[in-house]
Amino acid sequence: MYLKKLIIFGFGQHEDRKFDLQSNMTVFLGENEAGKTTIQQFILSILFGFPLRNQGLQRYEPKTGGKHGGQVHLHHEKYGHVVIERVKGKSAGDVTVYLEDGTRGSDDLLRDVVYGYDRSSYEAIFSFSIHQLQQFEKMTEEEVSRTLLASGTTGVDQLAVLETKMGNELADLFKKAGKKPQMNVQLEKVRELETKIKEIREKTEHYEPSINRLNEITSSLERLRQEEHLITKDLSLLQKLKQAGPLFIEKEQLLEIQSENDQQQFPIDGVRRWESLRDKEKESDARITRLEEEIEELKNVLTNDVKEIDIASIDQFLTKEVEWHQTHAKLAEIQQKIVTLEDELEQEYQLVGIQTEEDKQRLLAQNVSLEKETAFLTALKHVEEVEKTLAQNKTNEAQVLDQRIIVREKLQQSEQPEDVEKIQAQVFEKEQQLAEAKLSNQSTSKSTTLHPLLLVGLSLGFSIIGSIVLSDYRVMILGIILAAILYMLAAKENTTSRETVSKETMEALEQELYDWKQRKEKAIVTKLQRDQLNEQLEEIERTIGRTQEALKLTQETYEEAKKSLTTFAEQEGLHQRTLNEGTFVKIRHLQRVEKQIDRLRQEYNSGTTQVNEWLAEGQSILQTPLTKESLFDKLREAKLAWSDQKRKQNDVETLLEQKEKEWKEKQQLKQAFVQEKENLLNEANVSEEKSFYLADQQHRTYVEATNRLKQIESQLTSIGIDDNDLNHLENTEQRVQELETRSRENTARRHELLEEQATLKQLTKSLMEDEAYGNLLQEFETEKAFLQELAKSWAVKKVVAETIRQTMSQLKEERLPGVMEEANRYFSELTGGKYHSLEWTEQEQVEAVTNDERRYLVGELSQATKEQAYVALRFALADSMLERAPLPLLLDDPFVHFDKHRMGHAIEAVMQLSTKHQVLYFTCHESIATSLPTATIVRLTKAEIERSVHS
Repeated sequence: MYLKKLIIFGFGQHEDRKFDLQSNMTVFLGENEAGKTTIQQFILSILFGFPLRNQGLQRYEPKTGGKHGGQVHLHHEKYGHVVIERVKGKSAGDVTVYLEDGTRGSDDLLRDVVYGYDRSSYEAIFSFSIHQLQQFEKMTEEEVSRTLLASGTTGVDQLAVLETKMGNELADLFKKAGKKPQMNVQLEKVRELETKIKEIREKTEHYEPSINRLNEITSSLERLRQEEHLITKDLSLLQKLKQAGPLFIEKEQLLEIQSENDQQQFPIDGVRRWESLRDKEKESDARITRLEEEIEELKNVLTNDVKEIDIASIDQFLTKEVEWHQTHAKLAEIQQKIVTLEDELEQEYQLVGIQTEEDKQRLLAQNVSLEKETAFLTALKHVEEVEKTLAQNKTNEAQVLDQRIIVREKLQQSEQPEDVEKIQAQVFEKEQQLAEAKLSNQSTSKSTTLHPLLLVGLSLGFSIIGSIVLSDYRVMILGIILAAILYMLAAKENTTSRETVSKETMEALEQELYDWKQRKEKAIVTKLQRDQLNEQLEEIERTIGRTQEALKLTQETYEEAKKSLTTFAEQEGLHQRTLNEGTFVKIRHLQRVEKQIDRLRQEYNSGTTQVNEWLAEGQSILQTPLTKESLFDKLREAKLAWSDQKRKQNDVETLLEQKEKEWKEKQQLKQAFVQEKENLLNEANVSEEKSFYLADQQHRTYVEATNRLKQIESQLTSIGIDDNDLNHLENTEQRVQELETRSRENTARRHELLEEQATLKQLTKSLMEDEAYGNLLQEFETEKAFLQELAKSWAVKKVVAETIRQTMSQLKEERLPGVMEEANRYFSELTGGKYHSLEWTEQEQVEAVTNDERRYLVGELSQATKEQAYVALRFALADSMLERAPLPLLLDDPFVHFDKHRMGHAIEAVMQLSTKHQVLYFTCHESIATSLPTATIVRLTKAEIERSVHS
């Protein structure tokens, strides 16, 4: 698949624009803000949808509010010519896909056109920039593998995300040594509940035996009731068996009984009421005893548990915590300042040449007044001025000596001048000869007259010039005399005839005259130069004398000034080499720093004293040794412990009040029971329980006898009595007595069991009223069930995570080797053969291997080489996807860090890649565009963008 045309309706800064993509390599070239990235994002948005507003990505809506969207025309291997149009609509935009056969489709068809890729998957393989290259060195082998797998396999990215999610959820559920995961927390909670249940069970170990005993008592009471019922039934049966015979005997007995048991008055239902009151009284006594024990225990708790502390002092002391921490921070700051100042002081001492402690103390004790500083600066300035003068004098002396040497050398090198007077005589002679020759050759009076005048003029001119050059007036006088002689000779010869001189002779004379004049001029110049050099040498000798005298005086002055300054330095304990204009400033600075250090030390000692006082005060409050670090923590712990104890004490006091109130109520109830029993005794006209039972027995006997007598009388009347039946009464009576004895024994036994039952009921009641055990059991079962649910969830997630891991491992073994082989080839080409492969270490770090088998971690490579490695991986991945998804590559200036050499290799790789894939390269570098000869260059300018926006 390759893109053929881009039509932008409105996208960011581009509006109503069209771009034709004619080749497999297209370069979008433009300066910054020309819209290159906007075009790249346009392609991604049309193919994969506008970013959702909650994704935090720019949607590139038109600046002027026009139609948002555009078209991408492409050629597809399956569908031929395809047009994808997307405009603003739903969140990702409304998309329409047009096929060349007239078919239209939307998202489903588009998904098939882009081979099932979404935006993130596409960008992971076919679109990258310099920012992605810079993240490569931070990736482990597993992360790179996951990236390559997720990029090259549809759905694996979701699988990788799911695996990461499963791992996070497993870690949230359980960690072997963790404390915060849910299962770890739940396990700890279940263990705590088990411990509490065990403690309560230990307290209630006597509960079950008591319940069992109560059940036994209930069973025994039921058996006694049944046995009494049987005894009564047997007695009734005996009465019926005896009938008339025994009735008579019984009558006699009953009459005797009536006489013996004359207890006609007795409370109604007295025994039952007595026994009920006695049982209630015993139950009250048992409860009172139990309450007294509980009250005593609670009083012991109140006496023993609470440790009295001065909570007001603790509260007051805790208000100092901020000041405590501020003081500690201030002490640390002061200590740091002291260290810094001491280091600074030591450096300053070294700068001024102070080494020993004695010199330091003497320096710090020095008087650095302005008056003394002024005197020192004056002396120092004097030394500096004298030193400069001395240096200048030495320089002057050296210069003058150098000048003398130069002048002497010039004198030695110059020639000795010839005698100017002798040369001048020769010149005059030659001039005369020449003049005579010329006069002899002249035939006219004009010529004759002209030659003497010319000779006179020449002689005068030469004489004047010579006097000026030689600075000698005698030469000029001599020239005037010579001119006069020549004039007279010329005048005399004018009257005589002359012989003609040949031309050759004339030329020889002129040449000789010229040579003598040249010798004359040279001699004059040489003599003048030597005279000047001699005069200069004399002046130099005089200057040397003056300079050496001044140098001597300056040297003496310098020695005196230096000695004075040295004396000052020795007095101040300073090295002379450190003396300068800033010496007193440095001394004052040292003194100020030393005073500042002393002041800081005093502040530090004061703060330390305050801290120690606070520590002592805290120890005094708690009556226990404390450290500075734990002072306020221990105070807070003591306060919390006291508050907890106080709360418990209040709870105990409340419970104690309840128990004492109940005890009083039970006492009052017991008194009521005693009063009712006393009323029963009074009503029975007895004073003790035994008499009461005896009275009851007598009353019942009397009543029974009376009633029985009535019955017997009635029965005897109805049946009649035969005295012969009296012989059978003896055995009947014996049996009756036995039954009554058994009944009494049963009654006594029932009373004992009732007393024991009341005591055990009180004990079990107090245990049953404590609902903590039941609540704990219920909570334990609830938390245990929740833990089981968590464990089940953890097991399911573990199975899913392991399945994903195995799937990813299988994909890695099947797919990655081929991608890495191609990546190594690209890496070797990009690095010019310097590296041949990328490998992973045992620590899952990426290594680059050179041709001589040297290995470098990615972090040790240069930034450009790291980027070459990542580019090789991305290019190899794109090649591996060629058959399954031949999508175009979007490269956003990924090689900006490459030098010229690396850039050349990268361009070759891109050109090679463009033979298989369509490549769209976005850059602002003209050199990159021109280095791609086969590429179609699309130039973007800000002016075009402005015109498109305004139009």
